[in-house]
Formats: sequence, structure tokens, C-alpha cells
Amino acid sequence: MSATLIICTCNRARALDATLTAVQATSLPPDFRVDTLVVANASTDDTRMVVEAHRGDRLNVAYTHEPRRGKGYAYNRGL
Repeated sequence: MSATLIICTCNRARALDATLTAVQATSLPPDFRVDTLVVANASTDDTRMVVEAHRGDRLNVAYTHEPRRGKGYAYNRGL
């Protein structure tokens, strides 16, 4: 089984780090795969570095950037 988690964020690197750490700590069945996509919505902070720090976690974290500011743009980019 698997699931994809899409996290849209704008200049909230510290909160993103805490979120990814909390998701990493969840208890999942051993055969359950989680792919995590972080969409940086016009972010100018350290969001990309936070994602890079979590690479290799069992969350399979990936990063993409959406330059147009707005929640809808970010969600659509993630989908």
C-alpha cells in the first residue's frame, strides 16, 4: 500500500521541519510506502534546505516550486 502526502507551504521552513519530523515519527505498517511532495509556494526562505535535510527518510520527500503565489496554484502544482 502507498499514499502521497502533498504539503504546500510559503516561507514556513521551521514549521515544515517540525511537520516532516512529526510525520516521520508516525507508526505505519512496514509494507506501507509514503511519498511526500513539498510544494514551495513562492517561498524565499530555507524551505528547499529543509526538504533536502529530510531526504532519505522513509517519507521519500521530493520538492517542487510554484512561483505564483496562492494556495490554489500550489495545490494544483502538487497534483
